[in-house]
Amino acid sequence: LVWVRLGILFLVLGAVAVAFYWVQQKLADPALLPVQSVVLDGDFLHTERDELQKVIGDAIHGGYFTIDVREVQAAVRELPWVAGATVRRVWPDTLVVSVAEHQPFARWGKSRLISDRGVVFSPASIKPFEDLAQFTGDDEQAKEVLRQFRYVTKSLEKLARVERIEMNRRGGWTLWVDSGPRIELGNEQVPQRLVRVTRFLARIREQAATVDVIDARYSGGVAVKVKRQALDNLEQPGESQA
Repeated sequence: LVWVRLGILFLVLGAVAVAFYWVQQKLADPALLPVQSVVLDGDFLHTERDELQKVIGDAIHGGYFTIDVREVQAAVRELPWVAGATVRRVWPDTLVVSVAEHQPFARWGKSRLISDRGVVFSPASIKPFEDLAQFTGDDEQAKEVLRQFRYVTKSLEKLARVERIEMNRRGGWTLWVDSGPRIELGNEQVPQRLVRVTRFLARIREQAATVDVIDARYSGGVAVKVKRQALDNLEQPGESQA
């Protein structure tokens, strides 16, 4: 009786194994439940839907059960304006692709942009964003440049608009503002130096347009270089220009 029961048990286990293998092979068949539709979710201001659909179509391999959603997700994230993407299956034959785009914050160098999260990316053209401020620095320091820009912008908001910020390889900071001067802050005691700059700009106000450089890399004060045209006007006070 024991041997009979063991035999029946082995037969049942064998049948289950065969059935499991058969189901596995069926589910692995790419012809089983092919993906029939793709739903795009997100606000697409810069990413072309046709380009997105083509990328997704090229990345789809297999049916509903065999498609690699991570492969589709990785392909979508390669698009320049895509900041993040998620892909999920919806029974029985649909993929839902949710996309979040980069929010451009400033120009990075001459041909790229930096997002509001400090991510540098390369769109086909940055011509529509020429009015944005310009950042310069190593890509690895992008988040630090963005942080510093926000800090100096807040400090100077009542005095000038920061049009450009640069971080050199030694960690020194240089600013260009719309009121005229270039501002040198260096790489040490930047908050204290910026306070001296704001005090100086507050004192000269409208005359800031005559200043070429404000160098705050000195202890206790700033060095100022006046534009040549302003010097010429000082040397010839009796002359007037039409």
